[in-house]
Order: sequence, then structure tokens, then C-alpha cells
Amino acid sequence: MGLENDIEWRFIEHAPNLSSNVRDLQALQRLNEEFSLVLQRAPGISISKPEFCVNTRLAILSFISIQISHPHFAYAYLSKLYEAYWQQGKDISDTIVLRGILSHFDINDLVFHDHAEELQNRWQQQWRSSGFNERIPAISSSENRLLLGLQHVDNIHKFCSNSPKVNLNLGAACSLQEKSHLAILNGTQTISEKIINPSFFELHFFTGLNDLIKNMANNRPDLIILDFELDKSKNFQTIELLKKIPSSALKDVPVIYYFNQSCEHPDLAVPYTLGAIDSFSWNDDFSFIHAKLKRRAIDSRKLLQLSQHSSIDSLTGAYNRREFNLLFDKLWRISCRKKLPLSIVMVDIDYFKQYNDHYGHLSGDDCLIKVASLLKNNAQRTSDIVSRFGGEEFVIVLFDIEASIAEEVVQSMEAALETANISHINRELPHRVTASFGIFSLFPHPDISPNQALDLADQAMYRAKQQGRNLIYGERSDPLNYRNAD
Repeated sequence: MGLENDIEWRFIEHAPNLSSNVRDLQALQRLNEEFSLVLQRAPGISISKPEFCVNTRLAILSFISIQISHPHFAYAYLSKLYEAYWQQGKDISDTIVLRGILSHFDINDLVFHDHAEELQNRWQQQWRSSGFNERIPAISSSENRLLLGLQHVDNIHKFCSNSPKVNLNLGAACSLQEKSHLAILNGTQTISEKIINPSFFELHFFTGLNDLIKNMANNRPDLIILDFELDKSKNFQTIELLKKIPSSALKDVPVIYYFNQSCEHPDLAVPYTLGAIDSFSWNDDFSFIHAKLKRRAIDSRKLLQLSQHSSIDSLTGAYNRREFNLLFDKLWRISCRKKLPLSIVMVDIDYFKQYNDHYGHLSGDDCLIKVASLLKNNAQRTSDIVSRFGGEEFVIVLFDIEASIAEEVVQSMEAALETANISHINRELPHRVTASFGIFSLFPHPDISPNQALDLADQAMYRAKQQGRNLIYGERSDPLNYRNAD
């Protein structure tokens, strides 16, 4: 196009939570749609459809580093990145592939600049907060004009030459926004596509609260639509019960009441007094319902992001220390009151400093993400807590779980880590990432505090370390060992 040198290139992660080399059916369908759109917008371009989706984080960091250290190679390196993925089908999240591309420019090693990650995070934040509406690509001019979505080449030329004939609708099809997910508690399913258009919303119907908790406890919807008459028959307890579910993704989801045909003259003030954020009726205008639900769903996602920033560890996706303290305190008090068992698991990745020294801190971050993911995958009940405790250490709380069952859960985590087979050659055998687990199980009572219980779990973990690492060591409050770490 001849515009390469007139553009300041900035890149954001298309899917920050995407694992490398993904062949998930839904992700591949989105990739297929994007591929078709590229061919429509630029029919003369030479590309092949990749067989997998790829996380672009390392590729972006490498490009930023080249921009800083070798600016005269930057655009050529960017072209090689696109060529590797879109023409050769290579995995550009693989450091070996990136090193191979760098070798074309006589750069022998992949070294990330000290400010690369900081700059990429800044770009990501600017993209989310600068009116792009989560659309890619996005072109912004010095006059604050925006061109959003995948554009035809002629439209880009017009935009860059300040032509008044730019067609802003040409890029409308390329967006990162997904459908909003609505969980509908309505046994008779009177809410149909005549009222809520499934082209804009993903509808999930449930017969009641237990059905919702069973199927979506770890898959947060954007809104819960609650049939007013159905809830009335249950003494309006649904919202209160949702709030009482410990560590559930559902407890903070906004609720909207729906008045069906049997409510001829609904009192619109009642939903607010019950804790709902809004309501609508079966005879409301279709466009009014759509606009209301869309706005509420967007607000719900924004509030979730704010909440996650304060409660979720930004790297691993596990709970942070602050949120852990709040959730652990709640479960402790419930266990004391109901005389239920509690098991606390401390996890420490073995030889993690040596891992960072050998593979680098970015690979170390990737290792932490993988370990956190497998821990969460093996503690999926709504009451389970998985938190990053600091550095390479995690803490897990298993509510209403006695010692023998806790050990089985931890054994499944240990087995998952072995199956993951994360290479770690800078240590003694085995040459893979392992962890030491310490378990302390008890029936909480006034003679022991939550911090003392955590400390005892931590001591159990250090016993596992002292006896050789890659072990599980557990204690009960009786205090009899229920597994020796030999």
C-alpha cells in the first residue's frame, strides 16, 4: 500500500486468555469467519487458512523489542511474522519459530526489551479505553478520527488521505465482541425469540436456581432473567439465595425481572426493592427490550472487569491474596457454625528460581499460568478456592472436605502436573516441573484461628520440601499424619 512508514504500529492481544496452538471448534469457527472476511476485503492477498488459533503475546513482545533495538528491521520483521502464520501455518507463539524468523535478520537470540511488556500493556489499555468498542483492526488519526474493523484497501487509502468519502460501514463485520449470555430462569420458557432476539443474545434456559447453579456456576452469564411470577411462588428468595453461594461466579450477576402475560398491571417498583436492577414486560416494545438488555449486559461485563481487577491475580487468573482472605474467612465461619470439615492445601513449585534463571521470566510467567490452570481444573466446585499466595506459591481451600478426600483431590492435581510434562532441565531428575503439596485438614473451632491453620498447611508443605520435593505431606488437627511423604 505504500503506507507502512506513515503508520505507527501498535498491537494488542486478540485473545489474551487463549492458550497456544488451539484447535477448539468454537475458536476455529471464529478464525474461519475472519479468514473469509480477509479474502473479501483484500481479494488479491496471498494467505492460507491456519489449522489452529494462536496466542500472539510473545510475537507482539518480540516485535516491540525489534522496534526499539533494530527499528530499520521492524516492518520487515512484522511481515515475516504474518507470513509465518498466515502463509506457512507456523505457531508464532513458539520461541523456536520466533528465533527462526529473527535469523533472517542476523539476530541470533530472542531477547525481550525491558520495556516491551510495559508498552504492550499500555497499548492494550488504550485500545480498551479509547472508543474502539473492542474492534480490530482500529486506525486512529492525529485528528482523533477512527476507522474500525477490517477495511477494504481503498477505504484505508481514503482515510489516510483525509478523504470525506470514507465509508465507515465497510469495517462493521470485524469485531471482538461476543454475544451476551442471558441465563433465563423460566420453567415454561415463555420468553422466546419473539421477545429476546437470539441473533444478539445467547439464551440459556433453566428450570430453577438449582439447575442454574449446576450448569453455570463456573460459566458466568452477563444477566439473569427471572420470571416474576415464578419467583413470587417461591416467596421471592432467589436473589437472596444467589448472594449466599460462597465463591460462586453467579452471586454478583445482575438480575432482571420479567413480567409475563399473567401480570396485567405490574408494580414496577417491586423488582428494585427485591434487589433486581431492572425489569421488562412481555408487551414492551421489542427494540426497547433489546436496547435495555444490551446496555445492562455491557454494564455487567464492565463491572465484572472492575471486580476482577480487585479480586483476581492478573497473571494466573486465580484469586489474589486480598480476595482469598475474604473468601477464606467466610468459609471458616460457615464451617465453625455448621461443624463442617475444611482442608487447606499449600502448593509450591519446585526449583522455580532455577526455571526462571534458565528459561527467562516470560516463560516463568507462562509456567505459573499453566500450573494455576491445572489446579483450578481439579478444584471446580463453587465453594473451592484457588488463590495465588505469592511468587510461585498457591493456596487451595476445600470446603466440607475431610482429609482422605482432600488427599485424593491433591493426587489428581499432582497427576495433572505430571501429565502436563512442562520441561525443566535446569534441575535434578525428573526434568519437568513438579510441586510440593502440604495439606492441613480440620474441623474449625475456637481454639485455632484461620491464620494458624494456614501456617500449619504451610509447615506441611515445607515438610514435603525437606523430604525431597515432588511430594504430598498432610496433617490433621488431631494431629496425626495421614500420609507419610516417603
